[in-house]
Amino acid sequence: MIQIPITINGHSYDQILIKACKNGFNVDALAKDLGISRKSLYNYSITHTGVKPKQWLGQTRAVWFRDLICSKYTIQEAADYLQYRSMSHLIRDCKYWHQCTPKQLQQRWCTDYKGWDVWMGGKQEYFKKLGEQDANLNKEDLENECPES
Repeated sequence: MIQIPITINGHSYDQILIKACKNGFNVDALAKDLGISRKSLYNYSITHTGVKPKQWLGQTRAVWFRDLICSKYTIQEAADYLQYRSMSHLIRDCKYWHQCTPKQLQQRWCTDYKGWDVWMGGKQEYFKKLGEQDANLNKEDLENECPES
């Protein structure tokens, strides 16, 4: 189980995720921004999440995408906000993490959306592990701190 608070070089878990968004969910850029090596980030990720950093960031991005399209963002706005390079990348990720296209996700998931404390099954096992910790992320802080490219 994850111990709260978890930190890397004095950065809280929430700050790490905000930095990940600012860095376009790039593992190398995130490690550099945190002032650690890629290997240290890998070890942190395996120890605290049970998955590699790329998968951890991919899962985080997928959940944020789902949450954004179920709130006030259009699919395109959410894709831009999370720095997807193209719509084909977004569709590929959405099919991998949610087993449907972004439009299908919006139609199926958002009609029953209950907020940040609702987590998908399937490939989202990591988020079951994190549970309430991620549910407590402050949406306003993320929206104010993560650039919309």
